[in-house]
Amino acid sequence: GHDHIRSIFKMRGDRWHIDCGSLSYDDMETLAHIALEKLPPFREATSSTCITRSLADILNDHATSGPMLIVQDVYYEGSGHMELMKKEFKDAIGLVIFARDEPPDWVEAIFTVNMR
Repeated sequence: GHDHIRSIFKMRGDRWHIDCGSLSYDDMETLAHIALEKLPPFREATSSTCITRSLADILNDHATSGPMLIVQDVYYEGSGHMELMKKEFKDAIGLVIFARDEPPDWVEAIFTVNMR
């Protein structure tokens, strides 16, 4: 039913919060297949959060050549995690499961969620 959706989208005070911690390994495999249809070739996937480590591991099975891929669960303006990693990997591209705001050009979102 809707319990899985409720475990991802939660109210915190007067704001919606996206919590990807309840996504299963099977969910991450499905997300990886969706992402691979959107992404250019990449040499390695790395995760900026522990929540997306399994998604990065699954994507690494498909790594070939090209830029580093930085994987994160949720992007919102001012989140900063990916930008910090981008400083380390200058040619990096990014992947987020959910984008709450418009991500930078170098970041691909699997889902865009306007929650305002």
